[in-house]
Amino acid sequence: MPRWFEEGTASYFQMIIDENEGWSRDIGMTGDQAPRIRMLVENLNWVRNDRKTWPSLKIIDLETEAGAQRVSQYCGQLCIGFLQYGMGYVATALLANLTSDEALIFDFYDLNKADGFYPAFEETFGMKIDDFYQELDKFLALPRTEQVERLAG
Repeated sequence: MPRWFEEGTASYFQMIIDENEGWSRDIGMTGDQAPRIRMLVENLNWVRNDRKTWPSLKIIDLETEAGAQRVSQYCGQLCIGFLQYGMGYVATALLANLTSDEALIFDFYDLNKADGFYPAFEETFGMKIDDFYQELDKFLALPRTEQVERLAG
């Protein structure tokens, strides 16, 4: 499983659990202050800022351990963190938006255990991972307000 997926889904699941259990510091807040929106905006800001510093980096660069090592040699742990946590979170939120939180949490992981990452990804999300990378690039090119509207809805 690619590193961005592992870390992005872990961060996303944490937000869902915090929200469902009432553990978030901003539970009960609405609009831009709701936990899901706040986390989304924080990660979108992180991605936007770090893409200015490292415009050529994409989450596909963390798909293999060899790729992660190349990224680490290029820019160290700062850009690894940006890709696997910040962009991984945004990518996970986009996947959940394309399907649902339940499909991401339950369907994908059940299929992943039986079939492996790539077949489970394709079956759960209805596209090959390379098509998703293109979808993510298009999404990241949208204005911030459109990004938030799309994923907050």
